[in-house]
Amino acid sequence: VNISQRALAMVSAGGFLPMLRTGRWPLSAIETVLSLALILWFPLRPLAAYAAMTFLLAYNAAALWLLYHRPLQKIPIRSVLGLDFLFLANTCLWTGGSNSPFLGLFYLLVLVSALFFDLTGGLLAGVAAGGIAVVLTLLTPDALWELTRDTAPYFPIVGAFTGFISGQMKRWQIQVQESVTESRLQRQELELARSVQQSTLPAQPPTLPGYGLAVRAETSREVGGDFHLFLTPRPGVIGLVLGDVSGKGMAAALTATGIGYLLPHLRTQSPAEVRLSVLSDDLRGRLPSGAFVAMLYAELETETGSLTLWNAGHAPPWHNAKELPLGGAPPLGMLPNWKARPQTLSLAPGDTLFFCSDGVLEARHPSTGEELGPQRLADLLAAHLSASPDTIADAALDSVHGHGEPADDLTILVLRRESQAAG
Repeated sequence: VNISQRALAMVSAGGFLPMLRTGRWPLSAIETVLSLALILWFPLRPLAAYAAMTFLLAYNAAALWLLYHRPLQKIPIRSVLGLDFLFLANTCLWTGGSNSPFLGLFYLLVLVSALFFDLTGGLLAGVAAGGIAVVLTLLTPDALWELTRDTAPYFPIVGAFTGFISGQMKRWQIQVQESVTESRLQRQELELARSVQQSTLPAQPPTLPGYGLAVRAETSREVGGDFHLFLTPRPGVIGLVLGDVSGKGMAAALTATGIGYLLPHLRTQSPAEVRLSVLSDDLRGRLPSGAFVAMLYAELETETGSLTLWNAGHAPPWHNAKELPLGGAPPLGMLPNWKARPQTLSLAPGDTLFFCSDGVLEARHPSTGEELGPQRLADLLAAHLSASPDTIADAALDSVHGHGEPADDLTILVLRRESQAAG
């Protein structure tokens, strides 16, 4: 459907149709006043003049009845305008021809035609009105050609100009409506994507006897590329996953969502490095060129406090407010045959492990442009060494927002060993 047809559909759907009702009343009133004036002040008229005016007023009454008793969308606009031209021309013919006081009402019909049918309708109506004026002049013995010469050309000019402006306004309105509709649909799609992504992330961290665990996650947009998961690779072991897909927006969010669905279903009987290598090869075949997934994976034996970590290009964790140096392996999805050397540490009672995505460290101050950085984060963690995981997570998140509006997704995970886990 082209834009002209859509414009007509928009008009016919109710945009301008009520004007047929409201506009018909003043038009009928003007024609009634002119008819009464001619009868009172110029009574010496042929009978045909009175008949023409009577027919015109009767037609207006019929048109008003039609407009109020039929759905506006079913009103044949072209037919109504055609009858308007016919009855008005007939009335002009018998009430002075080109000198008829009714002749000026053709301007209203031209304007209405332009309003409903744009440039083409306005121009055709204007040419028709101008032609009628010329024909009336030819049929009127004492007609003033000068008056017709100064009147007839303006009918098509007014019609074309008004029709052009009307068409442009309708096109602009359609574009605005389409833009609003598209924005609404995009918003709905983003909300749906956000809902799907959130369904892959744990609503609450698991309860671990002897441990405290807190998670805070925020996206810089409706959907994000950060993800976190809790796995159970084998009894007595909890797997902690923190990941960040390169890029932002929908592509990163779809990848993060796919990993959220895929990772829990990888063969848990295989060693962690094998599962991560399988995931890396799968991502390498699916991700666009240059894309990758930074991920930190840790397995905690809850009874002993032994923690084994694999780092694939992710920001390192912090152990008791000190950055934990991990061997640097490439992010997942970049190179074939991914391998990483695991590192092991033991969590003693009271130890705290802090994980975060790079969006936390790279939050920039809006005035100075300085990043939050490792040192500020270390100072904050040192000041909250004895605090609960929830308090630490909230303090870190508040520090990020206090430093400036984050431009990247934020994920914070805090693990604290409170006491010896029960066997």
